[in-house]
Amino acid sequence: MAFFVLTIALLMGLVGVVIDSAISYHGNEDAQFVASSAARAGTSAIGADAVSLGTSTMDSARAEQVALDYLRAAGYEGTATAQGGEITVRVWSNVQTRFISLFGVETLPVEGEANATLLTQ
Repeated sequence: MAFFVLTIALLMGLVGVVIDSAISYHGNEDAQFVASSAARAGTSAIGADAVSLGTSTMDSARAEQVALDYLRAAGYEGTATAQGGEITVRVWSNVQTRFISLFGVETLPVEGEANATLLTQ
C-alpha cells in the first residue's frame, strides 16, 4: 500500500512538472511573438514616414517608442533599441505555475527577442 501511494504521488508530481513546463514553453512562445510584433510595429511606423517624407532613414526614437507602446499594450515589459535601420526588441514576463507552486515556485520567467529591419527601395 505504501508503494502504491508513493508511486501515485510521484506520478502526480511528474504530471505537474510536465504541465508547468508546457505553460512556460507557451509563455516563451507568446513572448517571442510579442517581441516580433513590436519590432515590426516599430519599423512599420517608420516605413510609412519614410514613404511620405521621401526619406530612407529611420527615426530611431520614434521606432523605439512605437515598439514600447506595443509592448505595454500587450502587457509585457521590455526594451527597444533602434539603430541604423534596425530595431531590436527584448521582452520579459512571468507565468503563474499550477503544480510546482506547491514546492514554492510561484512563477517561471518567460522572455523573447526579435529584430526587424526597415527595408527601403
